Amino acid sequence: MSIFRKSKDNNLKKKLIVEVMKDFLEARMSVFEFLEIYKVNEDLRQLLISDSLKDRKFQTYYDPEHLIQRANLSRLRDRVEIFWAVKRYFTKNKISSMPKNADEEDFIFLTSIQPEWLDVSVEFLVELANSAPAGMTKKDKSEWCKTRLKELFIYENKPPKWLQNPEWPIKNGKPLVFRSQSAEDLDYSISEIKYFFYDPKTNEVVFIEQHD
Repeated sequence: MSIFRKSKDNNLKKKLIVEVMKDFLEARMSVFEFLEIYKVNEDLRQLLISDSLKDRKFQTYYDPEHLIQRANLSRLRDRVEIFWAVKRYFTKNKISSMPKNADEEDFIFLTSIQPEWLDVSVEFLVELANSAPAGMTKKDKSEWCKTRLKELFIYENKPPKWLQNPEWPIKNGKPLVFRSQSAEDLDYSISEIKYFFYDPKTNEVVFIEQHD
């Protein structure tokens, strides 16, 4: 086979793979269908991560085997991350598309309802949103969720100022109450902070320790 024919075949193969990704990106294919194709099609896997491998931050994150092994499609975050992997490829390679994904819309909504000092799991937020009264507009549901979060995540005086990512402890599905932290002001001299919480039913004290 000539070099020209190989090149032509490779271009056609790439075009077909991009069309598969575009079908998923534009909601003509479900994430379940896409992942099944992704598992068996090595060309699709290699094309999807080809640019990512040049970026050390994404080398493990979008590694084909890693993505397959860790993907649990019952989790909203995992479904959204697969969508983001495809969306990133189209954006990085300047390929025209009209992305549409209900999971991404749900994820953006859920992350927008909580304050910066909280950052609880997506699973917790999904349950919270599902418990909202039926028939609400999106705006009303957002306000309801924000109010409910403030009712659930209680602090005595001020919310915690986290040194690292928020780690509010939840016990038996119930958030503990934040009491205080070992350092109120965050500056370059702080390398360790302890955050003290307690269970209002048992008065058990729990502390979270973060290091810079």
